Amino acid sequence: KFLYQNEIAHGDLKHDNMIISDSGEITLIDYDGMFVPTLAGKEAFEEGSPNYQHLKRDSSKFDKRIDYFPMLVIAISIKALANSPELLKKYGTGENILFLKKDFENLNSSKLMKDLRKINDADLQDLLSELEIAVDDFGFLDIQFDKNILIKSFFKSRNDILYSSD
Repeated sequence: KFLYQNEIAHGDLKHDNMIISDSGEITLIDYDGMFVPTLAGKEAFEEGSPNYQHLKRDSSKFDKRIDYFPMLVIAISIKALANSPELLKKYGTGENILFLKKDFENLNSSKLMKDLRKINDADLQDLLSELEIAVDDFGFLDIQFDKNILIKSFFKSRNDILYSSD
């Protein structure tokens, strides 16, 4: 929330750049791709991990919005795992939670997307619809979904995993 509220972006949000404490507090690590307002107009030092980034992300797309797509990917992944933990074994590789770059290249033929669409969870289905819009949106940094809903969903999804009874 702090980053979002201060127009800062991590730049490489992914599962292994996050440490979640027992109390649910998220600590981000590996800040070499970070955007701060004083870097506006500059190019990114890195483009982030491909299994979390929009296909059109490159070093020229570098501002406070670069974390929106990875947050959506992570929120979907966590929400899906809260419903179907077995998906991690089926789709996780160590380099991702669930999604691979190839899923973003063609969501319509993605086996993962087909499995996710079978999950009976309205919040997850709404997030998947947002992902479909975001992947097809040429101006992905201007993704039209409500970022406040994404932020809330991201933290709500995290809590689904942390505080589930399983």
